[in-house]
Amino acid sequence: MVLTARQSGKKYVQGLVQAAVERDKVEEVRVSLRKLQDTVESVPQLVATLSHPDLPHDEKLQVLNMAIGEDQPALVAGFLDLLVRDGQTGVLQHAADLYEQLYDEVRGVQRALVETPTPLSDAQKQRLHAALAKIVGGQVALEEQINPQVLGGLRISLGHRVIDASLQGRLEALRQAVG
Repeated sequence: MVLTARQSGKKYVQGLVQAAVERDKVEEVRVSLRKLQDTVESVPQLVATLSHPDLPHDEKLQVLNMAIGEDQPALVAGFLDLLVRDGQTGVLQHAADLYEQLYDEVRGVQRALVETPTPLSDAQKQRLHAALAKIVGGQVALEEQINPQVLGGLRISLGHRVIDASLQGRLEALRQAVG
């Protein structure tokens, strides 16, 4: 089985989350990883450069520090050193997203992606948040995404579940029931 960079990087990021929680550096690490991921996304050749087999370890770290700045928290610097040493620099493209996801898991927070054709009002968000919290029996973090392809209503991705309360979803359910 071939693992993606995101899948193989999970163990590295889990270790970073645990260390950040133990040292009370969760937010500092989160901000640093977000800056790192944004840099990697804006400079796609960075990961290719860091993956080059002929570039020595120290030079890879130097390139990385030049790209993101040397003022990284010690935990992040150690994390980067480990990724470079183990040839796992592909993780950098997803590090912040994975970190936030895994930290939410540690805190027992489930993430819900809510797709709507237009923005939800604050009152709608509050009602939706309360309803989802009741469904999961715990805390929920809502992420709203505007998707014009969702015709009327909304589509919610909550873990492995999808709740399709869109007009399109209802029509599809009706079509399957009839035919």
